[in-house]
Amino acid sequence: MENDGLLVYLDKVESPESVRTSAGIGSNNPMYCTGLGKALLATMPDESIKNIIMRMGGLKPITPYTITDEKQFFKIIMESRQRGYVIDDREHNMDVFCVAAPIYNAYGKAQAAISIASLFTKIKDNPERITFLGELISAAALDLSSHIGYRGKKLYSEF
Repeated sequence: MENDGLLVYLDKVESPESVRTSAGIGSNNPMYCTGLGKALLATMPDESIKNIIMRMGGLKPITPYTITDEKQFFKIIMESRQRGYVIDDREHNMDVFCVAAPIYNAYGKAQAAISIASLFTKIKDNPERITFLGELISAAALDLSSHIGYRGKKLYSEF
């Protein structure tokens, strides 16, 4: 969920593995460098995204992989819209790779997002796995959205 340009974590299912992400329920992070946040941003018109980025003080580096160039950031947002899911490739946490997609309400507004996070070392060099997980999360997000009244056939529209 978005709150004043920040992503707020509402729920989390822990992995049975010993390594877990650190995001806690109620905690928040900048939207521009998390999969969940970018999934929500990609549903907004570019001007709205620019306003959020400006309010946050720009695209500040969190890790060496955080996208800090606005032109590159919007190119990635456009690719995400076309693909149907976003990727967070160690942009907020050096060890975490994530795919995410938005969840819409009955009024067609993105209210939340869902993601799958993995250790980067488990997914690197495996583009087929990334595509599989991305398509899985996109289908799950569309299914969840339709269960709460969303009538759209895809998750992103072109702006």
